[in-house]
Amino acid sequence: MYTFNDLPNELLLQIFPHFPLKSLIAALGVRSLWRHLAPLAEINPARRGLLELYLQIIASPIFRQTRPWLLERLRPFDREAYIDSLLEQHNYLPEDFRIWILEWPAKAVIAGCWPGLPTTYYGLDSENKLMPRRDRLFRGCNWLGRQPPVLHAVEFSYIQNPKEANPQDVPALLVWEEYLMTWLVLGPKSLCSHGVYTVGDDEYYGDFEDRSGQDGLDEDTEPWFKPDGDYMDAEEGITIYSSWTYWLLKRFHHLESMERGYDRMMGYPEPSESRPWGDQDEGFHSQPRADRVWKPKS
Repeated sequence: MYTFNDLPNELLLQIFPHFPLKSLIAALGVRSLWRHLAPLAEINPARRGLLELYLQIIASPIFRQTRPWLLERLRPFDREAYIDSLLEQHNYLPEDFRIWILEWPAKAVIAGCWPGLPTTYYGLDSENKLMPRRDRLFRGCNWLGRQPPVLHAVEFSYIQNPKEANPQDVPALLVWEEYLMTWLVLGPKSLCSHGVYTVGDDEYYGDFEDRSGQDGLDEDTEPWFKPDGDYMDAEEGITIYSSWTYWLLKRFHHLESMERGYDRMMGYPEPSESRPWGDQDEGFHSQPRADRVWKPKS
């Protein structure tokens, strides 16, 4: 009697592209032959990128060290309803973000950013005695945990001079917030060629190949947001990421870089829950947060 393992390689290469992400991950662990065949299949590029991301993070010792804190707080959520709620507000979602919500293994969450984790501001108490840069990674508010999700309208322009900017409203999902705000932009590619923008930092962390083939962005073409009721000062900047997958990768790399600063790993530093941030709590910013809800055009 023939089994799935008896299928010819040519047929397997036709089957693998139809697997969701979790099935692809499972397939890689079935047979060594499948591990070699799967990368050769014509898998959806967004799904392939997420698969490569998953394989990279689970190979890191930091992945296992960060699981206990996350697993204690994970809660199930309706993935399809989450996507449907976003699509009701705007008719476009980046493919890698959509697949990530629907198919990413919940137990492999990266750095506390996930709809199945609470919308809580996490800070570090003084007893952890952590290095300042490490403090940045674990402090913040997981706005993806807000359900149902809410899209905001932010003003976006490639010209930083307010008199010449002619900004346009674009829909954006607030993802993460510390003293910086990370937005997943859902605007047209002709206007916002990159996927994720972190507002408020003073330098660009992406590589040149992350700029969609551009040679770089000068001061006159740097994208600018207006999330807090006024344009950002020229001294401030925007960290740009070409895609959702790339932003997740950089988040994990940041976690790893913090761990390398220690000669000995004394255990995963557990953030303390400073206080919950309800959907109506607007005290997070000293300035008003971007609360203009995106209104779909009729």
